[in-house]
Amino acid sequence: MLLKQIGRWTAWSLTIALALNACKKRDTANPSGNAAELSKDTMYYTFKDEYLWTDAVPDYMTFNPRRFNNLQDLFNALVSYKSLDRYSFLDNGAVAGQLQGGISGDFGFDIGYNTPDELRVIYCYDGSQAYQQGIRRTWQITAINGDPAISYDEGAHGDGSGKNLTRVSKAMYSSNSTSFTFKKPDGSTQNITVSRSNYNINPVLFSKVYNFSGHKIGYFVFNQFVDTSKIAPQINNAFNSFTSAGITDLIVDLRYNRGGVVVTQEYLANLIAPLSVGTNKQTVMYKETFNNNLTNGLFSPYVRNRPLPPPDQRFTWADVFNDLTSDATRYFAKAGSLNLQNVVFIGTRSTASASELLYNSLKPHINAKWVGDTTYGKPVGFLGIPVGQYDMYAISFQSKNSLGEGDYFDGFPPDVKDYEDMSIDWGNTSEKYLRNALILLGVPSGALGRTSLNAALEQRRSMRSNALPGNGFNGMLETRRRLR
Repeated sequence: MLLKQIGRWTAWSLTIALALNACKKRDTANPSGNAAELSKDTMYYTFKDEYLWTDAVPDYMTFNPRRFNNLQDLFNALVSYKSLDRYSFLDNGAVAGQLQGGISGDFGFDIGYNTPDELRVIYCYDGSQAYQQGIRRTWQITAINGDPAISYDEGAHGDGSGKNLTRVSKAMYSSNSTSFTFKKPDGSTQNITVSRSNYNINPVLFSKVYNFSGHKIGYFVFNQFVDTSKIAPQINNAFNSFTSAGITDLIVDLRYNRGGVVVTQEYLANLIAPLSVGTNKQTVMYKETFNNNLTNGLFSPYVRNRPLPPPDQRFTWADVFNDLTSDATRYFAKAGSLNLQNVVFIGTRSTASASELLYNSLKPHINAKWVGDTTYGKPVGFLGIPVGQYDMYAISFQSKNSLGEGDYFDGFPPDVKDYEDMSIDWGNTSEKYLRNALILLGVPSGALGRTSLNAALEQRRSMRSNALPGNGFNGMLETRRRLR
């Protein structure tokens, strides 16, 4: 295929040349201009051709991309024409390093409000500096940079923009170094200063096999769909243990998983799917649908004639998009020997995109349920194209399963709704989400010990589901079609 021929090209070092070869009759743009003006033309034409909702975007002369001060303002205007689009964004290259390179450069852990007055660590990556310093899930944060005023506050408009939340978010997600005061499960306290640093992501946060009187159930917490080439060994280790134990049911915990690379979703789906899907790529997993431009090759002259940089200048962006749409249907190729009967997913409002795709792909073929809260709602994804100093992630496709289902913009509602207790560590059967999943799979509640739910958790009904922005990419990225 074309992309294999040009696979030696690293997409993230790509710079799109700024000359405009031609334009549509209705889009009479001036092919001359300075670099900034031509870069704005580049963004407009590429966006217009690939955008899933392209019909909502005006023609060149009406829109006039050169009137904007910078590319960010131009991009904001382009996405404003579709109110449904709460997804598209520009990035500085961090997403590529995180999802395709498997390397992150943040604090290595994330936090959440268990109650309005209880801020806790919700996970910590084992390769990070924070993990090496001992930080773990369940640890309570009692002060940040010495300030104990960290309780949840909605703000004047009830939008989570309160003074405390703003300060906590800035310290956690926008600072290079922050001091935290932790209260550990044993009641002791410790001050730890954490700095941003690069580390390899291991998204399998926890894995275990449960045996309830011969009923063997696998459980694993999967936190990010990093490119398969970077994390296949971690995934394989978990599934090898499931196979060796002879599990019949599986719990997939995606409660904080915001998505990522779709080829890794396929990798997991092929491990989880029943044997009945076959190994010969005859059973549809999902299909990507595109706008009329990409589906029928109705490209603007810019995209049709724009050559790629050397050494691949014999190809154009039209070639790339044609290659993308020519293989839009993805098929199962069952991997491993697990023949699961049931799978229960754990999800929340932070569960998005590739995580939702995994469930949607599997549910026509296996008994699949949700536990937790309604998911984010993102059945659309990105190709990602570098423009100027940015990587542009404009919504380019929508995914639908073998039954044609894929309009879950409001998310998937849970079969069992509840509130998690962040003070309980992974794998403890008193933790509400895991407990409910086990009960759904037929495990008697009496075999699970006492529940951890306390009345204070009900206070979260009045809290925003995503009070803090969280770490990392939120989306579904089609790297297979990228020029890598």
